[in-house]
Amino acid sequence: MSGDPLGTVLRVLASSASAIDRSMAEVLRLVDPSRQPVSKEVVRQAVAEATRFVTLDVVRAFNRRTIAAAAAVMILLMAGSFGAGYWVHGDRLMIAGLRAGDDTCRPQSGGVLCYIPIWKTLPASPGNK
Repeated sequence: MSGDPLGTVLRVLASSASAIDRSMAEVLRLVDPSRQPVSKEVVRQAVAEATRFVTLDVVRAFNRRTIAAAAAVMILLMAGSFGAGYWVHGDRLMIAGLRAGDDTCRPQSGGVLCYIPIWKTLPASPGNK
């Protein structure tokens, strides 16, 4: 798997699977054959044993190339979202939740009904006609 960008990830997954197998074997070895409940200490030992083998492989998987690929995917997704939004809405001014004043409340049906006024369209201004 030399040169394969997923090679490190696959090695980590294989290492994790073998660590889980070893930890389960360790749990079975430590559990009393009479099927008594497993103590917290036995579980802690098994988890510590499993993570000891995997931690170094996981750290190795986060190399610069993997981080750069993740950043590139994130940037491409943001650019794609921006492009899709522009395609759907065009260059119209979109306003979401721009408050137009104080809350307005009035009694109704034995309770109080409140409105939060927001601008549907902006008032005329020198920059917005």
